[in-house]
Amino acid sequence: MKNLPIFAALLFAAISPQLKADPDKSIATVKQESSSQVYAYDQHGNYMFAVSGELVGYTGSTVTVKPNHSSNQVYVYDEKGHYKFAK
Repeated sequence: MKNLPIFAALLFAAISPQLKADPDKSIATVKQESSSQVYAYDQHGNYMFAVSGELVGYTGSTVTVKPNHSSNQVYVYDEKGHYKFAK
């Protein structure tokens, strides 16, 4: 058990570069390209991800859409297109 702190430090050192935000992966443009699809692009115009729904808004790190099947909720996605929460 005395080696556990060393192992934890080595593990953190190995994954910590992945925990830092990548400035090249921030959301620069979001377009409603069809009535049911929202597309996000980085500052170089590269496709990042697409989600279904109607665009409500976006920031450099999130996209908010109103799902096609819901009238009261909006879904928030991160810069990787992963669902974060609904409100």
